[in-house]
Amino acid sequence: MSLELEDAKKKVAEFQKQCEEYLVIIVQQKREADEQQKAVTANSEKIAVEEIKCQALADNAQKDLEEALPALEEAMRVPGAGARRGA
Repeated sequence: MSLELEDAKKKVAEFQKQCEEYLVIIVQQKREADEQQKAVTANSEKIAVEEIKCQALADNAQKDLEEALPALEEAMRVPGAGARRGA
C-alpha cells in the first residue's frame, strides 16, 4: 500500500508540475491575445475615423457632380459646342 501511495504522490507531483507549466503558457497566450485585442481595437477606431472622412469626401464629390451634370448635359445638347472648343 505504501508503494502505491508513493507512486500516486509522484504522479500527482508530476501532474501538478505539468499544470503549472501549462498555466504559464496560458497566461502568456492571454497576455498576447490582450495585446492583439488592443491593437485591433485601436485599428478599428482609426478605420472608423477614416471612414467618416472618406464619406465626407464622397458626399462632396457627389454634390459637385450633381452641380456639374446639368451644365455638361446642356453643353452636349448644343450642336457643335464641343467641336468649337477643340478647334
